[in-house]
Amino acid sequence: MKNMKFAMTVCVAMAGVFLISGSSLAEEDSDTVLQVLAIDTHGNTAAYVASLKAVLDRIEELAPESNSRVWEATFSGDTTGTVYVVIEYPSMAAFASASDKISADEAFAKWVAALVETGRTVESNSILTEITP
Repeated sequence: MKNMKFAMTVCVAMAGVFLISGSSLAEEDSDTVLQVLAIDTHGNTAAYVASLKAVLDRIEELAPESNSRVWEATFSGDTTGTVYVVIEYPSMAAFASASDKISADEAFAKWVAALVETGRTVESNSILTEITP
């Protein structure tokens, strides 16, 4: 239950960031945005990834313009084994819109609750924008 509360708090906080920061972030439509979640599966990666499929499918339904991929760190020192869930959005506006839909979706919350049962912990949740010169 603690992990579910944490995940929901993160979603609400992300939505709040966009509301507080105003429309300037949402107006930046030209650059791809990545949401990157670092997950510690505590060695239960197979169960986590199996449960994650439903979450990613629901994101696809709610935000068809997004693209999701899952990576595992296989050679990274102390973070070897960390799973990275990467969701790509075509713009900050698309990310903001998807965040609103996802945070209000009961089916999504149900599937995230199933992830809690795998024993995983969310180590970080980041938004990345490209700045390649």
